[in-house]
Amino acid sequence: MSEPRKHHYLPQFYLRGFSANRRSIFQIEKQGGRAYLSSIRDTAAIRDYHELDTEEAKDPTVIEKRLAQVEAQLAEALARAIQCGVTTPETHNLLIQLRPKSSARPSGAPSSLHLWKLDRGLLR
Repeated sequence: MSEPRKHHYLPQFYLRGFSANRRSIFQIEKQGGRAYLSSIRDTAAIRDYHELDTEEAKDPTVIEKRLAQVEAQLAEALARAIQCGVTTPETHNLLIQLRPKSSARPSGAPSSLHLWKLDRGLLR
């Protein structure tokens, strides 16, 4: 299995909520105001954005992989809530986490997470 390379700083499941066809989204650039249709796979994504850029990293893609696991749970909870409402404490707790987890994505992740990586044993 290949390593994830296209890292989204906004989860794809979240972007799909703004899409009529669940595959593309209309974007307007802040600077210049250019408007265009963009694939959700290519929107809010930067190649290797969450990759650890240190030789000591056991797995340079560990952050992206863990974010994907969390996002899968959040996406499922959001879909359940939209379909059935918030019917369980588990769904409620996951939805409460949606906003902070989406906004907690690191900007400049590779250089700013050294202490976090050391604390969690992600460095050799």
